[in-house]
Amino acid sequence: MIKSVLFLVVVLFSSNVMILDSYQTHISSPIITSEKFNYKQGEDIVISGWVNYNDEATSDVLLRVTAATPNGIKIFDDYTTSNADGEFSISIPIPVDAETGNYFLQVISQCREIHRQVCTHQYESLSISVEGVPNQIPEWIKNNVEWWADGIIGDQEFVRGIEFLINQGILVVPPTVISDEQSDEIPDWIKNNGKWWTEGIISDDEFLNNIQFLIANGILSVPSAVLEPQTFSGQFHDADFIHRVSGTASIEFTPDQGGTLHFDETFDTTHGPDLYVYLATDKSANDFVSVGQIQSFGGEQSYIIPSDVDLTKYDNVLIWCQAFSTLFGHAELE
Repeated sequence: MIKSVLFLVVVLFSSNVMILDSYQTHISSPIITSEKFNYKQGEDIVISGWVNYNDEATSDVLLRVTAATPNGIKIFDDYTTSNADGEFSISIPIPVDAETGNYFLQVISQCREIHRQVCTHQYESLSISVEGVPNQIPEWIKNNVEWWADGIIGDQEFVRGIEFLINQGILVVPPTVISDEQSDEIPDWIKNNGKWWTEGIISDDEFLNNIQFLIANGILSVPSAVLEPQTFSGQFHDADFIHRVSGTASIEFTPDQGGTLHFDETFDTTHGPDLYVYLATDKSANDFVSVGQIQSFGGEQSYIIPSDVDLTKYDNVLIWCQAFSTLFGHAELE
């Protein structure tokens, strides 16, 4: 009986060693070979490469490909497989109105089912720049300026057109020079400028530069609303008994200027690789805005929040491990 038990233990031990050996050797790494790193809005980003396993190209490896905007919002999450030559290629559509800036892409090798509890996903990251297509001034704006220059419509209608250009980002004016007071009368020479633009004598850029100069120097004023700062806060909670986070997260935010996410001096998180701070709709991180890689595993720290983030939607602060798609802790903002 004792011999039978010993034999069974030896067999199980030997089996475990063999399984662990297979776990340790079954690691395939994606290698990105794309040579184009700059795209325009509306273009498809094409990511290509091959899969390395023991210094050889490997076929039939499942790869997960993700892409996030400069604000950290995930816009793509799909799978592809390396072909018979060990190569892969996948297209990521970018809308014509997509956010401009550096997009964060990852290609992650997926482990086989029997290995998933112990093997490490291998991944490679890439930053792609998406540039904007210059905004065009709508034709109705040009008609408005022509009618205004000819005296058909008044100054208020003209100013509303300028407000539209500012709100659409076509005309950029620093917020400090936008006034709540408007002059009773706009000088005639501005009308001459507008007339020249409608007749093609000066270009769109020259017209916009002239308007920008007039606003910046107080000659032309555009009314603006005063937005009060908003404040939010919440306590961190552990994801589980292994992944733990404590402390307080607070935000002071103004919609037209952005804000700051602050962790207090009691903040503390379990150490881990590739930890990021997300503002998310919930704890799953399916819809989120990244405010940056974690600065420290403990203590006070602050992160900038862009002005276009909707905090009524993204009302959860997550400490998230990108490498393993794992939540360490979260705070619900109120």
